[in-house]
Amino acid sequence: MARVGVPRAAPLALVGIVVGLFAPAFAAAGSAPAAAAPVGEQVVSGTITLDGGFTSDGVITVFRLNTETSTYSQYRRFDASYETGAFTVSVPDGTYKLLIENDGFGPYLSEWYDNHYFSDEADPVVVAGGDVSLGTIDLTSDTHVEGTITGDGKPLVCPEIDVYRQDDTGAYRYLYESGSSGNYATHYGLGLPPGTYKLRGAETCGEFRPRWYGGSVDMAGATPIVIPGGGPPITLDNLDLRDAPAVLGTLVDIHGVPARRVRVAAVGAANPTGSAFAKTRTDQRGRFELQVGAGDFKIRIGDPEYADGPDQWQGSWSAAGAPVISLGPDDADLVIGEVVREPGGTVRGTVTRANGTPLRLAEVATYDDQGGLSGRAFTDRDGNYEISALLPGDYRLRFYDRYGVMGEYYLNAPTLAAATPVPLVNDQVVRVDAALEDQADPLPEGTDIWGYVTGPGGRPAAQVSVCAKRYSTLPYCYAGDVTDVNGRYALTTLDHTSTGESTDSFRIEFDGFDFAEHTEPGLVTVWSGGATTYDTATPVPLAADVEPTRYDMVMQAYGGVSGTVESSLGNPPTDGAVTLYDAQGNKGATIGINANGHFKALDVKPGSYRLVFTGSDPLLALPFVPEWWHHRDSISTATAVVVTADTVTAGINVTLQERLTAYSPPTISGGPHVGSIVAAHPGRWNGRSPADFSYTWLRDGATVATGPTYELVDADEGHHVAVRVDAVISLEDSAYVGTASSAGVLISAPEPVTRMPSTTTVRGRYKPARPSAHKPAFIRLVIGLSAGSGTVRVTDGRVVIAEALTIHGGKTVLKLKRPQSGKHVFRVRYAGTATIAPSSDKVKIRAR
Repeated sequence: MARVGVPRAAPLALVGIVVGLFAPAFAAAGSAPAAAAPVGEQVVSGTITLDGGFTSDGVITVFRLNTETSTYSQYRRFDASYETGAFTVSVPDGTYKLLIENDGFGPYLSEWYDNHYFSDEADPVVVAGGDVSLGTIDLTSDTHVEGTITGDGKPLVCPEIDVYRQDDTGAYRYLYESGSSGNYATHYGLGLPPGTYKLRGAETCGEFRPRWYGGSVDMAGATPIVIPGGGPPITLDNLDLRDAPAVLGTLVDIHGVPARRVRVAAVGAANPTGSAFAKTRTDQRGRFELQVGAGDFKIRIGDPEYADGPDQWQGSWSAAGAPVISLGPDDADLVIGEVVREPGGTVRGTVTRANGTPLRLAEVATYDDQGGLSGRAFTDRDGNYEISALLPGDYRLRFYDRYGVMGEYYLNAPTLAAATPVPLVNDQVVRVDAALEDQADPLPEGTDIWGYVTGPGGRPAAQVSVCAKRYSTLPYCYAGDVTDVNGRYALTTLDHTSTGESTDSFRIEFDGFDFAEHTEPGLVTVWSGGATTYDTATPVPLAADVEPTRYDMVMQAYGGVSGTVESSLGNPPTDGAVTLYDAQGNKGATIGINANGHFKALDVKPGSYRLVFTGSDPLLALPFVPEWWHHRDSISTATAVVVTADTVTAGINVTLQERLTAYSPPTISGGPHVGSIVAAHPGRWNGRSPADFSYTWLRDGATVATGPTYELVDADEGHHVAVRVDAVISLEDSAYVGTASSAGVLISAPEPVTRMPSTTTVRGRYKPARPSAHKPAFIRLVIGLSAGSGTVRVTDGRVVIAEALTIHGGKTVLKLKRPQSGKHVFRVRYAGTATIAPSSDKVKIRAR
């Protein structure tokens, strides 16, 4: 009999999902079978068995026909007898369909009466004035079917098996799906009742194209699977999905520069306006990959929804002119090479008042020949604007400032339809200026407080939000306004009657947030009296007479910082960011970079900042090495970037490296002649401190020693000695490495003994521990140097005790606590100077 439901457990659990029924899973069962039907109802009876035997978990769900809508809906749900499997269902006259289920555990699904698998094929049960006996309804055991599903022979991340069953007409209909309960699955298992099936394998993460059992790409070619009732388990051949054919290319501009992070989509050639079969964004090298599968496609570039510029097509401004790409299901990936993204046209200009004063934050909008908004921009403090990436064609422009200035259409037209069209050509710039007339704008009726807001240089501060507030716990804006192009605001309804408050003063907040996109440093929010908080603000009183209170405010500007972040790969990093730290080391804003690596922060408080740059590239296993400005490895050594009010500090440009890099190379100090000791200095590296450095000494490129110092020997004479520095920095889950070498130093013969002689003496003694006084054992060395001053090197065998111990007044004392038991040989060496010869001495001490 037909089954719909959850199959039994498989070797690797694949969860089945019930679909195609009239109703979802229902609540727990109702009452036990009734002995007699209530008045006005008839009894439908029968017995549920499993494989001809007893069942204790039979459930019947009754669906009743609505004759007005010709649809069935759930009416009642009953349990069969726990002891016998018999059931009786009391129902009024009508037409019904019954869903029979085994509600216990086991390999049994559900069926529709009588022996049907889909609800629309179920036999109706007609009840008309008398009881109906359905006899025995026997559920048949499912057959366990298992197999493997792979993608190009490998486990899949998100495998799925869709089960299709042959219905009474011979057609195959969707029954249910089995999705993986875990990643990288291979095996699947299904519980299928008797019948004929076709299986469709899929990878829901989108890496592989669906394929039917037997290797077909469509249902018609799929191999049918015949399931006998209650038979032994069946193992199927592997169902291997193939990697969907992809279209690969590189998007560049007309100058060959990669077009980064631009939307690219493959749409059906027969319906280019329909949904995309595949879409992606280009990477930092302009590359894209579209997993399209089989079919005929066209490539669309850009998408107005994502503000990627003019919507164009491969080799054309329209879908009609784009070439058709045809791929079969088993075709190899298609590489289409470079696709050129045209820049479109650009319109720019200046918007002023009638008297020539530049308008800041005036809005400029472009409309295409269909009247659709195609672009917009806001003017900067000098009134300049620019709208780019517009399709070639005719555009109408609107100039508008909502606060204090009349809007107009080009040229001085009253409506969009009457505006003078501006023709735009690909890769060309057209200049369009506008001068807007001021509105006659008296103070509103009932103004209580008004004034002018200015910014740096006394310029009017337009679009500043002004609010009169009261109550520090919840400052409520009783009246608000936004400054016009003249910087004027007016607050009304602050009188007692309007506010319901007895107050005669308010604290006023001036918020410099711009409603338009920032094009320059914004204004710092301030409260009346120049305060930074509500609690410290100066209350502004209401006027006692009929004239409103005038209260002007001067606002300070933020500063800005801008620059470019590149990478050692020759393109901007992905997810690049710049983080600012103030002079106290507190972390401030993190600024993202755009597709071309540019960044700009315009709401930075004036002050001194340290900047750290980060980024990654999907081609690398590790992100780029973080770097402090400029070529530094820590906040303490970083070069400060000074931000001043109303100014953008530009030119903060960085190239991130994929490896640790020595921006200043390693160097060697010490006399370059046999017998002297030379020391290595690592140089200055990128990355974040601390770094671990290791040193290798090279004679003409061959390794001769390791360590931070090296004593030159006879074999070095006449050869070049250099030091190689290997650096490692571990940050969170990433490790960065790098290598750099110093320049080679030519080593000369030992210096002639023409220097003044020197004498080095060392005396020492061992002092045992004194437990009663809690004093540890120690060795005390007294070192004398006839040169009077200088540094000496102290070793204990091969262990360096002191690399450069300073001598003062010809003597020093070195105290070594808790020495290891046994014999110690301490050697003290004075390297000498250009005028004093080296000398040494040693002492033997036994520690107990």
